[in-house]
Amino acid sequence: MVFLTLFCFCCGFFRLITYQDDATDVSSQEANEKFRRAWSFVRVPEEAKHVNLHARFQGGGADFDISEEDFLAWSKGQGWKATEQQSMPPAPPLIVEFDVPNVRHCYEFSNGTHRGGWSVMYDIERKRAWIHLSPR
Repeated sequence: MVFLTLFCFCCGFFRLITYQDDATDVSSQEANEKFRRAWSFVRVPEEAKHVNLHARFQGGGADFDISEEDFLAWSKGQGWKATEQQSMPPAPPLIVEFDVPNVRHCYEFSNGTHRGGWSVMYDIERKRAWIHLSPR
């Protein structure tokens, strides 16, 4: 009986840490539910529209449409001090985690290290945000 209990616990834990979910063009409520199911700390703001996401155990990422004012208020509420950046193409993406070509004017924040962290970017021209959390 002890062996069976231990086996079931191990299977459940393995399922938890290997769970992944992807979605395209969903609402912020659907996206946050998928992140919750994956035990991810990522959440998108209620104002987010057309959310694309990848959720995994304690990490993941998303991109979504949001107004500049709502993005700045949301990032400030998260404690992220987004700084305004400008670059001239053909410069690479300002934050490497996001494969977004030709970003000329954006807000960005990153506290990522080799031990994980947050990366956030908002393209002012596209009115689209990208968020990524790496657990390690």
